[in-house]
Amino acid sequence: MPRGLAFLFLFLAAVSHSFDTEDHLRVLASSRWKAHRAKTALVLSGGAARGLAHVGVMRAWQENKLPLDLIVGTSVGAIVGALYASGLDGAEIDKIITGLNWNEFIEFRVTPARILNLNSIISSEKMGEWMFSHMGNKKFSDLDIPFVCVATDIRTGEKIVFRDGDLIPAVRASSCIPGIFEPVEYRRRILVDGGVVDNAPTDLAAAEGADMIVASWTGGSRMLEDSRSIIAVLTQVIAISGTVLSRRQLEKADVVIEPDLRDVSPLDLDKFAYSFEAGYDATVRKAAEIEKMFLLKTLGKMKAAQ
Repeated sequence: MPRGLAFLFLFLAAVSHSFDTEDHLRVLASSRWKAHRAKTALVLSGGAARGLAHVGVMRAWQENKLPLDLIVGTSVGAIVGALYASGLDGAEIDKIITGLNWNEFIEFRVTPARILNLNSIISSEKMGEWMFSHMGNKKFSDLDIPFVCVATDIRTGEKIVFRDGDLIPAVRASSCIPGIFEPVEYRRRILVDGGVVDNAPTDLAAAEGADMIVASWTGGSRMLEDSRSIIAVLTQVIAISGTVLSRRQLEKADVVIEPDLRDVSPLDLDKFAYSFEAGYDATVRKAAEIEKMFLLKTLGKMKAAQ
């Protein structure tokens, strides 16, 4: 079905209880609908390696030409969201992640001389260098799509929201798993992964004026298979707490995209292809629902403005 006809079909199919056919025809015939179009936010959760499914979400989102006015990200969701907001399309991000040499991406800090005073296992400096190579020295104001991300002040437990200033320090802070990656000192704070306090920041999307909120949820955990691994235990603790904290946040979303990641752990970086497909397929399945919700929200704004 041509996209124009599909749009019309979904538009008319959206009527059920609140709007009638005349309402829809009025919107279709009016040029004013663009002035009242629903502001749509996509919220990308954390999830470590599971969060790489967001790359597939973005690819499907772009291919289906779904509306997008704001991206909100935490942890790995902040990385994927920042790449997309900076102007890279879904195919480019896919290529970047697929070609990533993980051994070059991380730098281990463990040495016999430092083991007693170690504050992290992996340096986050190379993460920042990698981001710079793909996004440059951008500021939030330089982005093609408005973007907001979340980090945690490890000293106070506060949720820190970044929406302006330099992009890379904020994204780097948002994705620093505590105890694994080195904390980021920025704006007189010591910052770690945003997923510690908010792994699905739908509240920020609402605070930024979003009329419609779609959440891509890649959090959750699997049965811990190796309790002797420090990294596995730390990521499992964060995954469990993040899931508990996120339940209420996900209820605030109009649509939730939840890729099937039952066979992917937060450490399964080698399962990117699987995660990508899971994110892509889950978004395609939700595309019609997202379009329908967008139309209903836009209609609601138009009626309120009359």
